[in-house]
Amino acid sequence: MRRSNKSHETSSPVAVVPEADTTSRSCSPEKDGGLPNHSRRQSTIARRACDFCRVRRRRCVFGQAQAETGAGTGTGTGTATATGMERCRECIRLDLVCTFLKPTQTRGPKRRKIGLTIMQRDIHSSSQSFESPSTRQVDTAASGPWFATEKIGPRGLILVIIDDYLARIYPLIPVVHRPTFRRRLNQSDDDPDFLALILSLVVVAVGLLPSRFPYYQSLTSGSLSTCKFQTRESVINACIDLCMEMRTATYWDQVSHQKWATSYLLSVGCFQLGQANRSRMLEVEFLQTGRLLGIHRIADYEGLNCIETQLRKKAFWLCFYTYAHAWYQCGRQERLSFFDHGMLAEVNFDALVPLELDDEQILEHKLLESPISPPAAISPAAASMHQYHSRTAAKFNLTAGFNLHSRVFHKSAQLALTPALCDWERRVKPTDRLSHLRQLLQEMRYMLDDAPLEIRQWASSSWFPDEVSIASPASVQQDSSVSYQADEMVEDDAKSLPGQFEIMRANLHGTHLWLQSALLDQIDLILQDMSKRPDISQSERDCHLAALKASWSEREDVCRQILHLVHSIPHAYIEPNGLYFAYKVRDVGVALLNCPFEASEPPARRATEYMRDLTRALSRIDQSERMNTSSLRSWVDTDREQTIPRGYN
Repeated sequence: MRRSNKSHETSSPVAVVPEADTTSRSCSPEKDGGLPNHSRRQSTIARRACDFCRVRRRRCVFGQAQAETGAGTGTGTGTATATGMERCRECIRLDLVCTFLKPTQTRGPKRRKIGLTIMQRDIHSSSQSFESPSTRQVDTAASGPWFATEKIGPRGLILVIIDDYLARIYPLIPVVHRPTFRRRLNQSDDDPDFLALILSLVVVAVGLLPSRFPYYQSLTSGSLSTCKFQTRESVINACIDLCMEMRTATYWDQVSHQKWATSYLLSVGCFQLGQANRSRMLEVEFLQTGRLLGIHRIADYEGLNCIETQLRKKAFWLCFYTYAHAWYQCGRQERLSFFDHGMLAEVNFDALVPLELDDEQILEHKLLESPISPPAAISPAAASMHQYHSRTAAKFNLTAGFNLHSRVFHKSAQLALTPALCDWERRVKPTDRLSHLRQLLQEMRYMLDDAPLEIRQWASSSWFPDEVSIASPASVQQDSSVSYQADEMVEDDAKSLPGQFEIMRANLHGTHLWLQSALLDQIDLILQDMSKRPDISQSERDCHLAALKASWSEREDVCRQILHLVHSIPHAYIEPNGLYFAYKVRDVGVALLNCPFEASEPPARRATEYMRDLTRALSRIDQSERMNTSSLRSWVDTDREQTIPRGYN
């Protein structure tokens, strides 16, 4: 049987074809029971074999065979499925459901490259249509070319997930240049590296936004990708597997910021899922890629355009965040780091600070620093939003918030950045270490006093315009020759800005308080070690214990501030910060277990109430599906001999 060369048949999938009698070529009834011409059997051969016959490479036959089988089994016409569709001979014989769900592949030579995931479209109108309740289902039967991301989900769903990244996650992980990224998205660039970036954005969005996953599942109903969206883990694993399949033997012969961003996003997504070991290996990958790109050496930025320079500076600070976490999280079993002390001495941190400009103000070979002006035609509601955006953009923007967060991490790592304090735990006396830590804690405590109003710890949402929320950012498809001016920012970008500031506020002050708590942990550890020394007098020991109790008031103050933070910011703005924020809150609460007071004393009773409040907050914030093993040795060395306990043979 020859299959039709059309991939989509509009007519019935079966056709009536006469089947010749194979028992005899004679038409005479006198020879060996030969059948006359008028009594030849008619059978129905499918134009397209059913799924079962295609797998087993059997002829898919309908018609008379069904009647004979039905008569022989006493079922008569019981050869139809529950949906009323007839079944072929093999499906009847094996009592299977006869389906035509598997997609057919067109004959002919294969295309040289797989088409990119995204069809040309207007993202602005598409994002609005997906958010409306009347259009929550993705039309998976629409005609059009096949895209590689349809292995993961419908292309409309992929676009919704990317819009969620731009609206909710981009302020924290700015690994793309928004205008350039949107233009490439509209143009459907046929680039495997860009496809991998799209898949990694899906991974990080699914990992950081668990509350959005039921909505993603609703968009896959009725499509072949429904099975992949059963759980967040299945989606993330499918995306990572597809990214790894696209890597050839020469993948690492060329490095780029896009490849760095892909590895970084995949590592973050695995961490959110609880795959600590997989995240650790991907972390090594993006750290090594960053070194090859030279993102820590300002001299290696020569020859880069303005967009690439800005992206690589942000990439440097994202790697620096990883370094700072490794410095303060002493429980980690591995101490892999992007920096060593020799590299730190060469880094010019001031030169690596990104420009405090929006992406729309950064072109390839030009910077736009003109103030944002309102468009010619704009609605009254949009005008009020534009006035708010113009007022805030002149003082504060997303890049300024990113730089402020970088300042906090940079200040906390001063002890590691000072050459004289290299390996200071062994070379510096405890009293000197205690003095350095207290001075650093004092500087960090008040370093955010001059923060802009929009991102202060005690900020109130009363200064926000009415009816603002996180909205998926829209984009306007423009010709490549047209410059992306700052005054061409669309209305949805302005609506997203207050919510993005709230997301950054939670991240900034969560990090700030967590680092203060980590410094207090180091101070308490030094005081406890000094009080246990046998070569000191009782008066000195009492002095150290008194200092330990005196620092407890500072720890209580940090705990009260973190409680205020988690209760004053809605969960929608805390969620994009992911498990990083939850673990910071948890570390602040765990430190309360080391209370130096008796259980009957007021500080101990207050500590108990703080821990109860933090536990209730963590039950709401921590949406992890697995136990956190980042501070445990969760890997297995299979080459070691297993130790057998005594008493067992």
